[in-house]
Amino acid sequence: MSVRGDGKQIAADPRGNVWVVASDNTIWRFNAADGGFGQVQGLLKDIAIGPDGNGLGRGARRDHLAMLAQA
Repeated sequence: MSVRGDGKQIAADPRGNVWVVASDNTIWRFNAADGGFGQVQGLLKDIAIGPDGNGLGRGARRDHLAMLAQA
């Protein structure tokens, strides 16, 4: 699979779904059902995924933390 764009942060949840923070701070999550990436609302600098599949990220201005629920 090929995807256009630049990812600066990549994380995977326990199910193998990939989350990406792009160079413009947008958030993307791979959807295995349709084989593509979908944009998640918000902007982040960093991302990590917990064992429950939910994401935690640091805001684009580095002034807050954000929780991302799994889709």
